[in-house]
Amino acid sequence: MTVLWTVDECLPIGEDCNNPAPYVHEDGRILLALRIRGLRIDIAEANAWNGSYRLIARNICPDAQLEDPDLAFRDGLYHLIAEDCNGTLTGHSRFGAHLVSKDGIKWEKNDPVAAYTHTIQWTDGTQTIVNRRERPELFNANAGRKGTGWPTHLVTGVQVGEQTWSHVQAIAPPAGK
Repeated sequence: MTVLWTVDECLPIGEDCNNPAPYVHEDGRILLALRIRGLRIDIAEANAWNGSYRLIARNICPDAQLEDPDLAFRDGLYHLIAEDCNGTLTGHSRFGAHLVSKDGIKWEKNDPVAAYTHTIQWTDGTQTIVNRRERPELFNANAGRKGTGWPTHLVTGVQVGEQTWSHVQAIAPPAGK
């Protein structure tokens, strides 16, 4: 694997590099997604949270503008959820995009690619159409229990008119993944 640069050489992290999303493996290794200038996602890795980070993938989806990434890992695949700012992946501006990767370097669209839309379906059967839904975070209510690494909930920031809130939605593992 070619090391493009190490995060250590750039600390504090460079201009307009934000929204770090780490995935911590059981052995302590880290895969880190970062939003970089121009709304692109780069991926770095390290052997430990305080180790030397190596950039392993630049601009993982060159045609898309993505931000607010979050990572999960299941059955040998990394799953990245991010806001699809211009709708290149999902076909709708600002819907949530779901990408998968075996190695953290080469990423492809999940089937389905839309992780969330601007329609919230409530348990009573009603729906709310939101103006914005963003900053996806994968939350695991079972964190720390062996064999329960897949997130149980998707948390997003929601705006409807002047109202805003954090929306917590139960999720299941992707079928066949």
